[in-house]
Amino acid sequence: MDVSDVPPVPTFKVTEAPLKDAKELLSTLKRDAGIPKYEYKLVESCRKGVAEAFENSVSRIKAQRAQLIPKTNETATIVFTQKIAADTLVRFGLTYHNERAKRLKKQTKRSCGVLGKLKDNLSPSERYFAEKYYGLHGKFEGYFADYGLNLLTNTNHPKMEYSFYRGTQDYGEVEVSDGRMILVNRDFVHNLPREDAEPLLRAGVLEKVDL
Repeated sequence: MDVSDVPPVPTFKVTEAPLKDAKELLSTLKRDAGIPKYEYKLVESCRKGVAEAFENSVSRIKAQRAQLIPKTNETATIVFTQKIAADTLVRFGLTYHNERAKRLKKQTKRSCGVLGKLKDNLSPSERYFAEKYYGLHGKFEGYFADYGLNLLTNTNHPKMEYSFYRGTQDYGEVEVSDGRMILVNRDFVHNLPREDAEPLLRAGVLEKVDL
């Protein structure tokens, strides 16, 4: 490696400001249960903090390989500490954006895609996400329209646990709890409530399958 390719060895430090800004990002979500204004400056501070930690580590490793600094445990400790700082900033940043996306999805469904003044609190990427999310959600819901299922209003968990089961023998007709008559034959697959399937499972007539 050419020594001219090696940048100056940075003074070791874990920049405190980005870490404080990362903590403040999450604090904004704690103070406001809705979708607070997007914190451009805090996000940018975290991004620069990650870049700085990475660049400092790379510079120190290059300097060590070029024998500009001795190979000691101190260098390994410094690089490891910088990595922890960068990982922390990334984790806080991801948590911030994921939580905002979670709240935005809920609000988009609740308002049928009409966000109004809330758009002023969103980043351009979030506004694009909200627009596309509602459109795709509506399209997905359309597949269930023939069955009278509205995914915007039917959000409760099912009262019965359903699973798929395959017949192991030609058994014949069975009435299940919803009043249907099903034909249990060898290799026939049915989606049944657990309470209906258990007696047939114990009798060896059905086996559970994962689809």
